Amino acid sequence: MHTLFRELLGHNRGKYFLLTGETLDARQCLDLGLVSEVVPRTSSSSEPGKSPKRSSWRATASNAASPDRFSSSPGQGSRLRHLERQAGRLVTRIHHANIRVSDPRASLNFYCAVGLDVVGCMRMPGLCTVYLGAPHGDAVLEFSVNETGDPGWSTAPGTGHLALAVDDLDATIKKLAAQGIEPEGPAYHPGGRQEARVAFYRDPDGNRVEIVNGEFPPPKDVLPDGLV
Repeated sequence: MHTLFRELLGHNRGKYFLLTGETLDARQCLDLGLVSEVVPRTSSSSEPGKSPKRSSWRATASNAASPDRFSSSPGQGSRLRHLERQAGRLVTRIHHANIRVSDPRASLNFYCAVGLDVVGCMRMPGLCTVYLGAPHGDAVLEFSVNETGDPGWSTAPGTGHLALAVDDLDATIKKLAAQGIEPEGPAYHPGGRQEARVAFYRDPDGNRVEIVNGEFPPPKDVLPDGLV
């Protein structure tokens, strides 16, 4: 895993464990540093002459969004005490995924038909960003209507960028720079909006990664007439 994502995501082995759903026994969890302690329970159900079964552990569905919490599979014979959030982890959450669209109104109609809701809009000179999210959830998808004529802005439909939220953008930039990872340019306020401050990076494959300072909830500007 590239240094950028190892630094941003923290314990990459723990992330791999959660994303794949791979089952590890208690000793493997200890060896990988995923847990601090395994406390065996006494059990009288073991058959004489047979070794007790190994305890296996996986992140449950309810805990999958919180990578530092683990629980045992039903019926297993050990109890796991999870580690606290690793000190120095930078990313707090995935903020949004951006896509480029050729027909904003058609795209908005499609995603609303699928079941997403418009949860925000940020209007800037020549540019409008629409945020969509699942009901009762965070904004997870954004697309922009760009009429600035900026030749550096790709209008080809496809993936735009992935945005990650951090508590302290300046500290994140400094920490990444120490690893030889530099942003595309200085951090800035998109469209002069003071509530938003971001910096862009490129991953090893050239994908753009936006680092967002703080929580930055989607603004509630009025949608352009052409999108209503």
